Amino acid sequence: MGATTEWVAASGTGGLAETSLKFDSAAQDLRHELSERHHEMQASWEILNKKLAAHIGKYDGLFARLCVVFHCIESTSPRPASVIPFDTARRVADFLHEFLFPHALAFYQNVLGLSDRHDAVLATAGWILTHRPEKITVRDVRRGDRTMRDLDDDQAAEVLRKLDAMSWLDPLPQVRKDSVSYTVVPAVYEEFEFRAAKEKERRERVRELIASAK
Repeated sequence: MGATTEWVAASGTGGLAETSLKFDSAAQDLRHELSERHHEMQASWEILNKKLAAHIGKYDGLFARLCVVFHCIESTSPRPASVIPFDTARRVADFLHEFLFPHALAFYQNVLGLSDRHDAVLATAGWILTHRPEKITVRDVRRGDRTMRDLDDDQAAEVLRKLDAMSWLDPLPQVRKDSVSYTVVPAVYEEFEFRAAKEKERRERVRELIASAK
């Protein structure tokens, strides 16, 4: 449906014939613009959350179907016009990106976790804020807390790539496959200074609790 400029709206009751629908020229331009935007969004989210990226990958088809729905609902004649106007396509685009996508993002962030292996990403971010390294490697990740130590080399490297995508890290030239390393973006420490202090306090309390239990 999303790959063509025309769709068929069929009705099996009332003796209505099938009606071919197409965009006007401005709406068609908008469809192409959105298709490129969806591709960029999907590629950007792929490294952080594959489920959300797959969800975004359905937006071209969803946009087309919603255009048909909006167009038919808003029709004031017994038979919808054969051309979907730009105004309808624009309202659908706004509905898709300003209503549906924020709700999808909230769902994947709050219910499923913003990123794949969300716990390891959070643990590594907390480790960075507490230890304030200038550089971090796969080996550093695997020497962190229990969540981080459960990772293998590939999983640790994936966590670092996610933090890179979140603008926490900048990659350094890779000498060997097992020597993946990044510099920590200095602005991270400034932006999360308060959180860093709280994270340090939390880790100290955990150590004290563990020590008192022995």
